[in-house]
Amino acid sequence: MASLSLSDGEEEFGWRITGLGSAFNQANGYVEAGITKYQFTHSSSSISGVVDSVRAPASGGSTSTARRWVGYDPGTYDFWGYTRVKDGTYWPAGSDTVTVDSPAAQRPDDWGWSSVIRAGRPVRISAYEWNQFCNRINDFRLYVGLPEYGAFERAYSGDPITAEIVEHAVYAIRAMDPPVSTPRAPARGDLMRASIFLDLMDSLNSI
Repeated sequence: MASLSLSDGEEEFGWRITGLGSAFNQANGYVEAGITKYQFTHSSSSISGVVDSVRAPASGGSTSTARRWVGYDPGTYDFWGYTRVKDGTYWPAGSDTVTVDSPAAQRPDDWGWSSVIRAGRPVRISAYEWNQFCNRINDFRLYVGLPEYGAFERAYSGDPITAEIVEHAVYAIRAMDPPVSTPRAPARGDLMRASIFLDLMDSLNSI
């Protein structure tokens, strides 16, 4: 008895019909095989809802046939297999359920400071670069399934790098439980040393 098996994939799935009574070819009377989205359990002279099909080769083959991948929208679906023979009759070939997954989220690129940040030298980061850093943090938060961090305030040219500004970055990264720990959140009046910005970068990039 013919049976249908389906294989999961990202925005696609595969199907395979096995257990045919003879090799799947035209010499044995087969015309095509495929799957339909509508329940199909009895032979019929017609069929609807065909999702995919393959033509039978002239000869050769085996008692199974398959399609490696079929592009499809994410979701969980029931499909029914069928074969069609020369006299026009469609025959059922089992059923199965498949889950088509959404594409996996792409990890954001590692962050790298454009500004020169070295121990013992004054830290000078432009407002534009700091805003971009906050955007990258939010990219990573979305990647791991967290919402964007809403407490970030846009920096403007001439704004000082305060403990509060850096503190938000620490908390926004820490919530993602990075493999490399975040630095200690600075307190009001703390000197913003180069190490804290390098540690923030390393912690974010470890995700």
